[in-house]
Amino acid sequence: MTEQRGGSRKFDIVPHCPFCLPDPGLVLMSTPRLHVLVATGSIVPGHTVIVSKEHAPSLVNSGLRAAGADLLRVRGLVAAMSRLEYGKDTQFFEHGAGCQHEQSHVFCAHAHMHALPTSLTTTQTAFVVKQMRCQFTNYTAMTESETIAWYNSNREDEYFYFSGSGRHHVFYPDHRSRPAPRLFRRLFAQVLGLEPETVVNWEEQAEKTDLAMTAGRLRDALRDVTRSARPPDLHPTGGASDDAGPVDAVAPQVRERHYGPTD
Repeated sequence: MTEQRGGSRKFDIVPHCPFCLPDPGLVLMSTPRLHVLVATGSIVPGHTVIVSKEHAPSLVNSGLRAAGADLLRVRGLVAAMSRLEYGKDTQFFEHGAGCQHEQSHVFCAHAHMHALPTSLTTTQTAFVVKQMRCQFTNYTAMTESETIAWYNSNREDEYFYFSGSGRHHVFYPDHRSRPAPRLFRRLFAQVLGLEPETVVNWEEQAEKTDLAMTAGRLRDALRDVTRSARPPDLHPTGGASDDAGPVDAVAPQVRERHYGPTD
């Protein structure tokens, strides 16, 4: 099934995929390539996910030209929104399923990156990286410009991505040994002192979260961010492609309040 979304682009729709046709009430903003949604299984208040409109196994393997610059630009906006609302830095992580996604133990093989409004100390960040390096010998740390190039590479292998303390970390698993399912959730539960079972088995807690209230608060913050001058980190090195454009669809409630006749 194919549906037209985001201007002239057409994307395949996979039935029953939670990210192919997201709940409109959870969508905070969109670009021609990406959605930003309120997470249904939040680890911390304000947890969001950046989702590819294309049903692809990872953001690297999304098949979209120059997606890296667009992704980092959106990440900058999400970080500014979260900082305004919660006064905290944002940690990003992604489990890219790769082409052999049936072997990768991902919850959903549709590319999505988690964004957590939580400030980690240098020690906490080092702990996450150390724990990941203990499990994955194939590891690299990248600068922002290197990360843009990596996201544009269209690699097909599975990976775990984490950004903290201004660095971008990528870990490649050895398929002879498999990491625990929902590995990043387990690590963040540990480093933040949260109940592991609640964080890992989030489906049991999802109905207890007031998603509408969270979405409303974040839309207000997003409205304020888009009204103010954009900080420099919203324009990553390398620039965006010609069709990346500005944010093309902030959630309707924000767009109306920002540009409505009563403003």
